[in-house]
Amino acid sequence: MLLQIGVGTALLLTNIMLSAVAAMVLEVVFQRGHGWLLREPHRPKLVVLLAGVSLWVLGVITAGVWVWAVAFLGLGVFTTLEQSVYFALVVYTTLGFGDVLLPHEWRLLAGMAAANGFLNFGLLTALLIEALRQIRLGQIGLGQIGLGQTGLGQIGLGQIGPDQGQSGLGQSGLGQSGQVAVKRQRD
Repeated sequence: MLLQIGVGTALLLTNIMLSAVAAMVLEVVFQRGHGWLLREPHRPKLVVLLAGVSLWVLGVITAGVWVWAVAFLGLGVFTTLEQSVYFALVVYTTLGFGDVLLPHEWRLLAGMAAANGFLNFGLLTALLIEALRQIRLGQIGLGQIGLGQTGLGQIGLGQIGPDQGQSGLGQSGLGQSGQVAVKRQRD
């Protein structure tokens, strides 16, 4: 059991480092292309951004699956690369068909690979959404008004108050001033 936990932890850490480096590289790409992304025309650039980041995320996920697959093959858990990749893909994506199982002495790795995949999908999805959000805020002119510098631009949020309808946002959807002004209601 301790061997399984040790091997699984090493694979988790490898994948976490791989994802962290990929996120850092993507941030550098955004910083270098930030000016271009903010210039007109916006819509085609959003399509390019969405497609590019989606392919980047898919590449990181694929690399994570391959890390687990190579480990399964190297440990002798499966006899063929196809079996290793298939099992790693099914477990990493938390699909879990159950048609191929790990031997009893390595079964803890299945749960660790699933947890790793679940974590990576969540973090990379957050990265995708934040990238699109930052670029879009910059495109509509809120990138210069904000609170603090991030790697993808400055953050600007809408004014939220009780007099702004059900959604809590102004008519533009982003508030009236483009700056943060959260009002508290007193009881």
